[in-house]
Amino acid sequence: MYFLDNNSGIATMPPLKETQSTTPLWFTEGDGNKGISWPGEDWFNIQQAEQLALLDAAGIRPDKGKLNQLTLAIRAIIGQEALLKTQALAEIAAAGKGAQEKARTHLGLGKLATQDGIQEATLHRKGIVQLNSSPRSADETTAATPKAVNERVNAVVDKAPSDLDTLNKLAQAISNNPKFAESVTQLLSQKLAKNENGADISNKNQFVKNLGLTETIDCAKNALDQRTGGTVNGDIISQGTQISLKGDNRKHLGIHNQDGSVRMWLYKDKGGDGVRLNNGNDGGGEYVFHKDGGFRSPSSVYAGAARIASDGNIYGSQWGNQWLDAYLKKTFQPKGACGQPNTAKRGVNGWWKCGDTGLIIQWGKTDSESFDRKILPLPLPFPNEGLWALGWVAEAIGMGEDLCSHSAGLVDRAHIKVTTDYNLDSNRILIMYYYSPGENAFFPEELKQDYIRAGSFPKDTIEVGDDVWLEFAGNLPPKGKQRIVGTDGFPAWGDRPPPTKEDLMSAAEKQKSSLMQIATVAIAPLQDAADTDMATDAEKAALLAWKKYRVLLNRVDISTAPDGDMEWPQQSDKDA
Repeated sequence: MYFLDNNSGIATMPPLKETQSTTPLWFTEGDGNKGISWPGEDWFNIQQAEQLALLDAAGIRPDKGKLNQLTLAIRAIIGQEALLKTQALAEIAAAGKGAQEKARTHLGLGKLATQDGIQEATLHRKGIVQLNSSPRSADETTAATPKAVNERVNAVVDKAPSDLDTLNKLAQAISNNPKFAESVTQLLSQKLAKNENGADISNKNQFVKNLGLTETIDCAKNALDQRTGGTVNGDIISQGTQISLKGDNRKHLGIHNQDGSVRMWLYKDKGGDGVRLNNGNDGGGEYVFHKDGGFRSPSSVYAGAARIASDGNIYGSQWGNQWLDAYLKKTFQPKGACGQPNTAKRGVNGWWKCGDTGLIIQWGKTDSESFDRKILPLPLPFPNEGLWALGWVAEAIGMGEDLCSHSAGLVDRAHIKVTTDYNLDSNRILIMYYYSPGENAFFPEELKQDYIRAGSFPKDTIEVGDDVWLEFAGNLPPKGKQRIVGTDGFPAWGDRPPPTKEDLMSAAEKQKSSLMQIATVAIAPLQDAADTDMATDAEKAALLAWKKYRVLLNRVDISTAPDGDMEWPQQSDKDA
């Protein structure tokens, strides 16, 4: 851009003539009736004055060699007074932190808006986009930088026809507007003032929407303040490896009711005895997953329909859907008592009957002054048949001839024959059993009818004496022996078969479990003393030794000793 530069001009702009028309008139080359249009000095002087004023407002000196000074002037004025779309609010960023805070305040964003929540822009979604400095890029996932735009615009301007610089073409280019500079200034007044930092935006919500920040603002408004925390009304889903509560003091993971009351706490104190689960306002105490591997319950522990009470009692179908103590009382005879009461007649001649088995034992004393054989009635007739009778000298058992033994024998189920001599009294005792070779078992005579009524009395029973029952049922078998049926059909002792591998492993497993239980019981009070900082040096040493012993015991592999010769940790190992 340059002013008139020849000797035909003058140094001062002549005064403008009076306005001849208020209606815009346009140039013509004439139509035969009217000549070619001639602008006159007023029009050319107005255009030159407008353009020179535009350069002056931009602080640009006219340069005859530069043909883009009007473009540069417009850009400079806009850059000084307005925010350029191509700058993407970079002017505010360049103005510093204070300007940025004012801009967010004017937009109603406060301190919530951050670039972290802005999604990446696509052809179908608003968001942030990467800049591209190439003036001829065809990439639709990036945006051109101001430099790229300027280069492209300059390339277009540089390729414009040379005759555009003529006054006539220039006049057409600016639409013959005599107030071109005023129009440009008016347009500039509609732009955002840079020093206002967004305060002059009339519709801030629409502005935020146009920037694609609506969703980001919504997310920011609902974000938790990392300094003070807050309430989350929806679900929290973490795809990371952990959610941590950090600190040395107690940290609760709680579930609360709508009214704020506690429904459940989960916590573990630093140095505590284990993870604790508290049932909150519903009561019931705390459940402890102890660090020794055990589980502590303040009440019963359920496993399906079965349960273990706090006193150690067990309820379940294994015990007939009743408590174990009730099952044991109903199933087994308590120590020192009988299921049915025993009966007896006490005296010199009397009897005793077992309430459970029905076994009858009778005794009596026969006086005699000389050798004699007497048939005497029994104090209590046997319900069926007696088994055998034994006689001996009341004062001392004779070890000589048969006539001195004071023998006795059953006559029938109600009478006994007694042999006496030497004026000594004879005592007698009577017991009866049945033995079944097929079942290798003894059956009391008194219960025979009960077995018959039940259909369980064997057909191969034979009568045996009390000495046989005492040897093969009343005492423990000899080492390595078990009761078998002899070749004569009577009970005998036979070698016990060697245990199978499964038997040995089962026995070893039971032994291991028993030893582990002993160690656990010993550790518990020592651990309590350590947890409460009350343990003595001796207790600390004992606790460490017991724990080492339990570790060694737990490492014993019972499958490595099929012959049953297990190498158990020695008791001395825990005292080391």
